[in-house]
Amino acid sequence: MTLQNLTTIITGATGGLGRAAARRFHALGANLALAGTTKAKLDSLAEELGIPDDRWVGVEADLTQADAAPRLLEAALERFGRADILLHFVGGWAGGTKLTETPDADLARMLANHAWSTFYLAKAFGEHLRESGRGRVVVVSSPSAEHPSATNPAYAAAKAAEEALVKSLAAYFEGSGATANIIRVR
Repeated sequence: MTLQNLTTIITGATGGLGRAAARRFHALGANLALAGTTKAKLDSLAEELGIPDDRWVGVEADLTQADAAPRLLEAALERFGRADILLHFVGGWAGGTKLTETPDADLARMLANHAWSTFYLAKAFGEHLRESGRGRVVVVSSPSAEHPSATNPAYAAAKAAEEALVKSLAAYFEGSGATANIIRVR
């Protein structure tokens, strides 16, 4: 399999899953647009993986903010002229308390990390990926979205919202050749 000349956007690129994806997609020949909250960490990742300067662009971005996703798309298009695959790995977890004791801030943070970031990315990339007829979106979720426990209400609610957004994007892509997918990981 080769991804030669395709551009893969990886959010949460300096986290565990993002790093592994960057390594694999680089090995398959993809150009990479790597997003993270610290440019120095993105630079370090590219150096660690031996990615040539002409095959990657790093974008320091807080994807919980509305302006970040359009900047990420713009950087990929400016550098490579295309955006083909969006791997969304921004996340985090809050839990350990029952709903009646969950701090408001936990729900706000989980919604920002999971639902709002996905919403902003779908708005920024959706039309481009649909019109290309080959775009791919992959978002990682959790069984908690469908089967929340008594002690993870904020996380479960945010993951359920994220999944609803991805399913809506998939419906929008229907018939175009583009796809939007959810992978549930335990």
